[in-house]
Amino acid sequence: MNRLDIIKAVAKVLTTKGEAALAVETAFDTVRDLPMLREAAKDPKCRGIGEIGLDYHYMHSPKDIQQRAFEVQLALATELHVPAVVHCRDAVEDVWTIVRHVRPR
Repeated sequence: MNRLDIIKAVAKVLTTKGEAALAVETAFDTVRDLPMLREAAKDPKCRGIGEIGLDYHYMHSPKDIQQRAFEVQLALATELHVPAVVHCRDAVEDVWTIVRHVRPR
């Protein structure tokens, strides 16, 4: 049972779906991962994309991998017109650079 299955079982609980910076340990595969996120975002219990962002404190993933994963997930949230829950630790300038590039509404 995955997280979304558990959330569906509880009437008053909603969720978001995304790959957090700490979880992106290898290259974010847009071919593999983006369709799964897009599909999960269609569920009525899923209300946004997140937690996504950059975490340079622990550096579990190289900056370029984190940045690419954040950018494509933020773009997906923009495309689907849903909120993004953003995580930022020791990466404020890079987060704002990506936000300005994607220009979410």
